[in-house]
Amino acid sequence: MKVELYTEYPIAALPLGVVLKGEDKYAGLSRTVRNLVLMRWPDGRPCHLVNQWLMQKALSTEAQDTVKVYAAQLTHTVRYCYESKIDFFDFTDDHFYRFSTKLEVVKKSNSSHSEEFIGGNHVRAIQQRTLHFLLWIATKHPELSASPLIGESEACQVVIEYRVNPRNGHREIYHRYLKPPEPDKDDKNVITEEMIRKLLDSIFIAHDIENLPVKSRTKLVADPVLFTATNNYLYERRIFTIRMMKLTGLRPEELLEIPLNLNDDVQKSRYIAIPTKKQGFPPPIRKFNISIQAALNFSRYLHHREDYLELLIQRKIISTPPSSILVGERGKPIKKSSITKEFSRLCKSAAFGEVRCCLSMFRHRFITREMHGLLLERFELDPELKVQWTDALREDICSKVKSKTGHRQSKSLYHYFHEEYRMITKDKERGTNLNILDELSDNQDLVIELKYLTRLRHDPEAAALVDRIQNDIDSLYKKLYGGEVVEVIGDDDLV
Repeated sequence: MKVELYTEYPIAALPLGVVLKGEDKYAGLSRTVRNLVLMRWPDGRPCHLVNQWLMQKALSTEAQDTVKVYAAQLTHTVRYCYESKIDFFDFTDDHFYRFSTKLEVVKKSNSSHSEEFIGGNHVRAIQQRTLHFLLWIATKHPELSASPLIGESEACQVVIEYRVNPRNGHREIYHRYLKPPEPDKDDKNVITEEMIRKLLDSIFIAHDIENLPVKSRTKLVADPVLFTATNNYLYERRIFTIRMMKLTGLRPEELLEIPLNLNDDVQKSRYIAIPTKKQGFPPPIRKFNISIQAALNFSRYLHHREDYLELLIQRKIISTPPSSILVGERGKPIKKSSITKEFSRLCKSAAFGEVRCCLSMFRHRFITREMHGLLLERFELDPELKVQWTDALREDICSKVKSKTGHRQSKSLYHYFHEEYRMITKDKERGTNLNILDELSDNQDLVIELKYLTRLRHDPEAAALVDRIQNDIDSLYKKLYGGEVVEVIGDDDLV
């Protein structure tokens, strides 16, 4: 596995200059930058041109992951230049061709499938980012190259042109070796109820004190109060994460930034205030209406969080409680990468094998069910819509779902609409099946919770009863669906 070439800095102070404060006194000027990412060459040397460009990008955006994505894309460019022993300003069309050829055989770094490549659209994005970076060099440092580095003239080392994208009307950069865009593939699965059940089981097993590994038992003996409190909180945090993803279909970064001050009494307000990412800074808040049970679950998590932080303050592990809704073992805020890595570990322990599972699949699941419910409501009002959908129907339903998911445009949800419309009109039992699945899903959440409580209270009789209930739910799944239920839909703009 290759070593990462960039480092993230959540907050950094960039020097701007020096001012004279007195006869022999000077003061430095600096500017605070959030989400700064800096690059280095594979041999450890700072990659100055890339870092200047990344600093400029960091200063122009408040988005949390944008600069990191740019750095990840340019990592391929940096490696190519290093291996080819050239500088960025030595790039030519021939180099761009060889670089593009190398990208075709790059494998996904986070994939458990050893033969899985990054894909055509990913290759295209890296190529475009490289071209934009070369354009920046040509603009900011034209003296670096002997001939014009990049442009529309045939005299340039890298010859480009600009074309209008017919889909969005935007003017885009084009190169003859640029990978053509690929159509969306219908290869994104909705997370199934069986997979969710296995994830919940994995969470329970990871926090079952009776099955602790040796290292954890040592911590338990050393400080049983702190260990038990941490173990209980992490259990509640992981269950809360799964519940929120199921309930709202939000993006992981939106979960991390849920404001505590706007959600201190959800039992009274009956809605969760969720920040909508990718729509400006500060992110606008959308109100997500919830049921009484969902409000109770939300408040329960906040109660466990508060109790845990109070203990950490008493032990002087932290001095003040953090403002983030999710916290780590020592009371510190956690990052999106920590949540995704933790979820990957749960998937591994759930033994999904070659079946892909990621947090985005909860978003697919939520959108599918929202589309499903709204379509059934409209069919009740106008049965003729079952025969032929209309543009007005599609726009109305996608607009309503968009208000819950935080998509910028309704058209981002069109393929969900078309797929769910096709499924409902094709399968007369789909409505009944999804309703039963939702009820089974709610019941299995409760069973996992009861299983954990019975172990905590050392009640073998209650534990045996819970096991029988779970076996009944599993049997009902198999009787109704013959095992696991798989729902497949297309891609969406999950970012």
